[in-house]
Formats: sequence, structure tokens, C-alpha cells
Amino acid sequence: MANIWKKISYLGVQDNQPLYWQKSIILYNQIARILILIIFFTSMLMFFKMNMRIVPTAFLLTLPVMALSLWLNSLGKVNFSILIISIFFPLFFLFTSVYSKIHGEGISLIFYIAPRFGIIISIIFPVVILGFHNIKRAFYSSLGGILVFIFFDYVHTVFDINVQNIPYYPKNYLFVVFGLAIVLIFFTFLIFSLQKINNIYEEIVLNQKKDIEKQRDYAEEQHKEILMQKEQITDSIRYARRIQKAMLPEEHFIENLLPEHFIFFKPKDIVSGDFYFFAKKRNRIYIVAADCTGHGVPGAFMSMLGISFLNAIINSENKFALQLPFVDDVLDKINDLKTKELTAADVLNSLREMIKKALKQTGNDTEPKDGMDMALCILDTKKLKMQYAGAHNPLYLFREKELIEYKADRMPIGIYLKEEPFTNYEISLKKGDVFYLFSDGFVDQFNGATGEKFKTRRFKQLLSDIHLLNMQEQKRRISEELTIWKKNTEQVDDILIIGVKI
Repeated sequence: MANIWKKISYLGVQDNQPLYWQKSIILYNQIARILILIIFFTSMLMFFKMNMRIVPTAFLLTLPVMALSLWLNSLGKVNFSILIISIFFPLFFLFTSVYSKIHGEGISLIFYIAPRFGIIISIIFPVVILGFHNIKRAFYSSLGGILVFIFFDYVHTVFDINVQNIPYYPKNYLFVVFGLAIVLIFFTFLIFSLQKINNIYEEIVLNQKKDIEKQRDYAEEQHKEILMQKEQITDSIRYARRIQKAMLPEEHFIENLLPEHFIFFKPKDIVSGDFYFFAKKRNRIYIVAADCTGHGVPGAFMSMLGISFLNAIINSENKFALQLPFVDDVLDKINDLKTKELTAADVLNSLREMIKKALKQTGNDTEPKDGMDMALCILDTKKLKMQYAGAHNPLYLFREKELIEYKADRMPIGIYLKEEPFTNYEISLKKGDVFYLFSDGFVDQFNGATGEKFKTRRFKQLLSDIHLLNMQEQKRRISEELTIWKKNTEQVDDILIIGVKI
């Protein structure tokens, strides 16, 4: 029984409704239930004890209207339901009073007082339910009852019912008291129910507020902790950038080697997985553009490894990168090569061996396939000769406005299923030649409007358009093109482009 009572009380109540509105709906449903019971038992009393037929029959006809109001509430149409009740009951009390008196029923004092009590209740009902949160709608809902109350006596006189001469029967005292008691009980229940609902909801709101405050405090603590950890990590990475930058060759050193050059270097994150490398040994200049697996911190670790190993291979007397057991046999190979000049392919082959041993790559499928892509050139400025070897990254050379592409081997500096020696290209140069080494970050960048990649064809056209300009102007044009292309889109990878003019 309690479950049925609760189920009816919560008809039309939804979690997304304001708290005051949920309380109003619950109160309305409870009042509607009580009215149904009062109407039913009052009708039975009048029918069996007072031998009346018209009034109790009319009262019983209101029960479908009350049931309709509960059904409308369950559909969420509470305002419409309140409007129906606030208009229907004043008119019902008026017409029932007139009709019963015309037919000789309801002419005692109690039936003079009772309809007026009913109309007053109908006027107060919307105000109690809607409250001050919707005072305008409450007033409009009560307006029908107010007008009926004002014209109540006038309608009686229209039908020649003299309300001033209703007989006062002492035997009706009991019914007068009974009617007043019903009204008193109704309002007492109304106030009690409202207070009870307020207490329940205030307790719920208080508990919810405490829970929300706890969750908010916990979330604030977590947020502060995350911010602190983020700041610490970011500071560490910024410091790592200083170390990585110190490992890269200084601009004045490169300027002395290659007066006409540019380096367009744009890491995706604070530290980069792309790196560039320049070295000079006798009359040979080594130029490297490398792209390590990943970007950010993982890529930066790989770049440090690559720079150290390139230093060890090219300047074999520099032992700081070779004091590890896993490179002993590689060092033997490098020492064997001391008697002859290393080719570009020799450098890549030796670097691959060192990377595989450093990362403990044996070819097992469960191992990470980390490594790096690279384009490496060895430039002899006296003989105007150049060697090139590439792991995935090609070399573009422009001569007399014509693009000559030297394709890279389709394997990385690292473990690979079909591993072969890298190809060594020997290239004769002419004064005015311009060549480019690069990673794949630029060609893989997405367009901010269409979402397509820049791609190799468009990149070749860009270099073709700018290769006759001076080197700093070329760098500026590349930067502008990147900005226009990606717009507000996030940079997807580290970007490195090296341009050199002979």
C-alpha cells in the first residue's frame, strides 16, 4: 500500500525538473488522492444517510476528472492539469448548488456554506501548488474560481433561488460542523504534507550539497595536484630541451661550413624527435636530416642516441659515446674503417648496427620497431663531389631549374625484416646547385580547411617555386606556406627541412 501511495505521489516527477517544481507535483498528487477519498465517502454519506440522489451523484461524477488530472501529471502536463481542476471545480460547485436547489435538494444551511468552501479551496489550490515561483500562472489559474465566487449569488437569483431565506434547521448543526471539519482537515493535511515534503527535500538537498562540496573539494585537490605535476614535468622537459639544443650544432659553426644554407626546424612538442647534424673531417662536410620514431620525449631520447652514435662513427677518436659493452664489436668495425674514408652508406650501415644493439633488437615480433629515418650527405667542397645515402628520406637537387630526385632505400635505421646494405650515391655538383634534406613532417601536415595532407607533389612544387631565391627568403616562404596551410589545425609531427646552395 505504501509503495502504491509513493508511486502515485511521484507521477510526473523527473530528475531534470527544478526542486520546487518536483515538490509542487508531489503535493498536487497527494491532494488529488485525498480529494478523491473525501468526495467518495461524502457522496456515500449523503446518499445513504440523507436520502439525497442528485448531489452525491454529481459528486461521484467528479472522480473521473480527478483521475484525469493524475493521468495528465504522469504525462508531465501538470500545468494543464491544474488549469482543468481550477476551472472545473468552481463551475461544478456552482451548477450543482443551483441544480440541486431547483430540484429540492441542498436547501439547508450546510449546502449554502459548502459550495462556497469548495470554491474558496479551488481558488487557493493553484496558489498552494504553484507557489511564488510561478505567481502569474497561479493567478490566472485561480481567476476562474474568483469570478465564480463573485457571481455565485447572482446566478442563484437568476434561477429564482432566494439564498437569504434558506431555512436554518437545528438538526443540520451536525452537518455544518462536519463540513467545517472537512475543510479544516483538508487545510491541515495540506500544510502538513507541504511541511513534510519540504523537510524531506531539504534533507535530500542538504545531503546532495554535502556530497557535491566533498566532490568539489576532492576535484580541486586533484586539479591542483595535476597542475603541479604538469608544471614539474613541463619544467623537466624544458630543461631537456636545453640539453637537446646543446647537442645540436651551433649556427655560427654551420655558417662557417656552408655560408649559403637554411635550417627550418619546427618541433611539434617542447623537445623533438627530428634532429640535424653537421660535422667536418678534413675537407668533407657531413650533413644529416633525421626523423626518429615518435616525437616529444620518446623521439628526443632517440635523437640523443643518434647524435651520439654519429659523432662516434664520424669522429672515431671521440670515445664518449662508445664506452658501453654493447658497441665493442661495432667499435672494432669502425676502427677497421679508420684506414679508409667512410662513404655515406658506411655511416648508415654502422649507425644501424649500433642502434639495433643499443635497443636490443633481435628481430623478435614482440620487440618495438623503434629506429629512425635519415638522409645523409657527405660534401667535398674542393672536388665539388657529394655522396648521399638515405633511409626512407630522399634527396632533392635542383640544377638549372630542373628537379633531380635521389630515392632513399625503403628501410629504416633499425631492425628490418629484409635488411640490405644502404645504397651509396655519388653525385657531381655544379656551382649554383641547390639541394634539400628533410623529414616527412611537412608533407604529412593536414590542411586546416579540407583536412588533406600537404603531400609530396605539392612539396616538390613549393621547392621548385622558391629554389632560386636566397636561402633566408626560402626559409621565410616555407614558414608562411606552413602557416597558411595548417591554419588553426594542430601540427601533427616534427618538421625539419635543410636547404644548401653550392
